[in-house]
Amino acid sequence: MAQGLTIYFTVHANPLKNEDGETTYQVRQDTRGSLNTKGLQDDLRTHHTMPAVDLEPVVGMLARLLAEKMVDNAKVHLEGLGVFSLTLGLKPEVDEDGKKHKRVATSPEKITGNDVEITGVSFVPDKAFLETIRSKSPHFTQSGGKGRVGHSWDYTEEQVKAFLTDWFSENQYINRRLFRFCTHVTKYKAEQWLRRLSSGENPFLIEEERMRNLYYYLNPDYSPE
Repeated sequence: MAQGLTIYFTVHANPLKNEDGETTYQVRQDTRGSLNTKGLQDDLRTHHTMPAVDLEPVVGMLARLLAEKMVDNAKVHLEGLGVFSLTLGLKPEVDEDGKKHKRVATSPEKITGNDVEITGVSFVPDKAFLETIRSKSPHFTQSGGKGRVGHSWDYTEEQVKAFLTDWFSENQYINRRLFRFCTHVTKYKAEQWLRRLSSGENPFLIEEERMRNLYYYLNPDYSPE
């Protein structure tokens, strides 16, 4: 595998100020794309010398085994990878309208097994696994340039419309995933832009739902205001 890869990151303000009343910041990886089991298997076959194996049944069996042991109150340690364990929490409360709200417990005596649910899985990587990752010698680059705070890039409506006009000159449609990939905005921001431009009496885009997914097309009858 190639060395010297680039890891992109974004800067975000912490919700609470420090003891001096100053805003502090944290960094998060700006992930770009994902890889599923088939993708890992193809990569193993193409770029590595070890024999290609069918990862799908192996991963499936491992998932069932991990689930069985964690539900049986065990932390599962896969040497060289890390430790898996369950995380628990209180079930949300449901009001008269059927809406869920975060449960707030004010007395430990009132918490019973009926109030508890599995909320996720905790993974703590082994030191050796972290060192393997760090050994790739990544270079760190801030998405959007130095000094930017937040994940989404900032655009004016004119800039977004100009981008989409250019996009539709070579493509028939756009969806949220493509919009995010091309504009480097968050899922929430992408939804906001697409909803905004496909609403009203004179929408810039036409929204269409197909197979429970939303697709957007340039409105041929759009009139600039």
